[in-house]
Amino acid sequence: MGRKPQGVKLPEIPWAQDDHKLVWDFITQLEKDVNYKILFGKKDPSENTSGDSRFTVFKRIAEAILPDMFKLDPSTVADRLKGQLERLTKTYKKQLTKLQRTGEGIRHDVQDPAHEELEYYIPADGPNASTPTAAVNLWQQIEKEFKFFPRLHQIFAARPNVTPIVITTGVGPHGMKKLWYQPPDDVSADETPEHTEPLHPTCGSPFPSTPTPVHSAQGRAFGVDLTRTVNIPPANRSRAPKPSVVSCEAIEKARLNIQKIPQKRTLIDTMLEIQEKTHARWDAEAREKLLAQKRGFLLEEFKLRIWTRTQYILKLEQLEAETGNGFMAPSAKRQRTDPMSSPDYHIQSPPNTPTPSTPFSPTPHAHSPDWDLTNFDNEFDN
Repeated sequence: MGRKPQGVKLPEIPWAQDDHKLVWDFITQLEKDVNYKILFGKKDPSENTSGDSRFTVFKRIAEAILPDMFKLDPSTVADRLKGQLERLTKTYKKQLTKLQRTGEGIRHDVQDPAHEELEYYIPADGPNASTPTAAVNLWQQIEKEFKFFPRLHQIFAARPNVTPIVITTGVGPHGMKKLWYQPPDDVSADETPEHTEPLHPTCGSPFPSTPTPVHSAQGRAFGVDLTRTVNIPPANRSRAPKPSVVSCEAIEKARLNIQKIPQKRTLIDTMLEIQEKTHARWDAEAREKLLAQKRGFLLEEFKLRIWTRTQYILKLEQLEAETGNGFMAPSAKRQRTDPMSSPDYHIQSPPNTPTPSTPFSPTPHAHSPDWDLTNFDNEFDN
């Protein structure tokens, strides 16, 4: 027993057969103390539990109400009983909300507006003489729609996991509120506490002792007299925050010391930087070539005697000035390729070159080699 035979399909449980006989048997098994305290909790806090698990309880119930199917597959039958209990609980909660309607069904306590109670609480055994007529009619309507409701109400009426004791709402215009879905404990403000005798004859008044009421889970069920006043201790008010001891100077100093985290470079930033450097190098090379061409053209014009020696030097100085201001500074590469700075190139001024009335004073620079143009002039004379 315990293993499902090969090739045998477990049939569905006929819950609706014989006017839902299996459902009534299942509820009867749930009401037994040995099963109730495991599935729903102990009715008496001093009661000891058996130590069985919920799955063991479902197996025990399955063996009691479905012995034939239990022999085929105990675990599967136990799982199906667990699912049936979940469906019954869900339907019970849905019907219970009709008895817990908000608005007209809520009684507001004038003395403590932070706590709200339902207008009526139906006890576990069902409506009684104190239940309003509207609630009795609603109960009868629910029973017609869901005939298992009265029996399930006896089980779930005082179970906090099914019917919550109190629900705290969020903070609204009137502050935080508590809505009691189960009647509060029977604590009356008019009750006079017992007093003990004075500890010393000189003591004028005895010290009152505060009795600690013990309420069982069943005592919290529906049917409590609502004419009594419920004493709820006021909520503790939070203290105002202490003033900050940090000075404005320290805050300003800390703000100035905040370091911004540099933005992480991306691949696009790196490619843009490489492109900018490449374009700058191309521009420098183009200007270098243009400068070399201008110097070459100026030298050719000097060879053709278009410019005198003084004019040539002046043009060369102007070209150097333009290079330093507008184009680019003279580089070591251009200085090495400058034909005028070559030691093999000597030009001298011809004898018949007119001397200007005002001597030319170029910008001081390094001494250049002498210009030997004697042979150059003789060639043109011949």
